[in-house]
Amino acid sequence: MTVIYQHPDGMGQVEFDTTAQHLVIRNDETNEVAHAVIDQQGLRELAAELLKLADQE
Repeated sequence: MTVIYQHPDGMGQVEFDTTAQHLVIRNDETNEVAHAVIDQQGLRELAAELLKLADQE
C-alpha cells in the first residue's frame, strides 16, 4: 500500500494498493474503511478533479 494522504492529526488516510488497483480511504476516528477499484487512468482523472477542487475559491 502506498499512502497518498495522511490527515495531519492522524485521523485517517488515503492509500493505493497497486496490485489490487484499490483506492482505500480509512477513517481512524470511526474505524470505517472505503474501497474503490480504480486504474491508472482513473487515478489521473481523480487527480485532475481534486486539483480543480483545491483551486476553487
